[in-house]
Amino acid sequence: MPPLSDLDVYRNLSGMAEQLERMEDEAASLVSQTALQTAAMTLRGVASAIYSHCLSDDDGAA
Repeated sequence: MPPLSDLDVYRNLSGMAEQLERMEDEAASLVSQTALQTAAMTLRGVASAIYSHCLSDDDGAA
C-alpha cells in the first residue's frame, strides 16, 4: 500500500466526519448522538489542523 499524502489523510478524515454526522441523525439515544457528534467534531478538528499546517497556501505572512 502506498503511503498516504497529507491530502489523502485530510480527505479521509473529512469523509469519516461526514459519515459520523449522518449516523448521528439515526442514533437511538442522546448518549449515542453526543458520542457521534463529539467524534465528528474531533475528526474535523484534526482535518482542519492538517489543512492549516500542510495544505494551506497561506504562509502566515500578513
